[in-house]
Amino acid sequence: SILSSIILAISWRLYFIVSIIGLVSIVITILAIIGIINAATGKAKELPLIGKFKFLK
Repeated sequence: SILSSIILAISWRLYFIVSIIGLVSIVITILAIIGIINAATGKAKELPLIGKFKFLK
C-alpha cells in the first residue's frame, strides 16, 4: 500500500542518516586517540582546521 511505502522510505532515510552519524563519530574517536598519543609522547602538531590561529602566547 501507499502508506507502507511512505513509512519504508522515511525509515530508510532515517537509517541512512543514523549510519552516517555513527561513521562520523568513529572517525572523531580515532582522531582523538591519535591526538592523545601525540600529546602523551610530546609531539607538537597543529590542529587541522584551527592550527593557524594562536590562542595562547
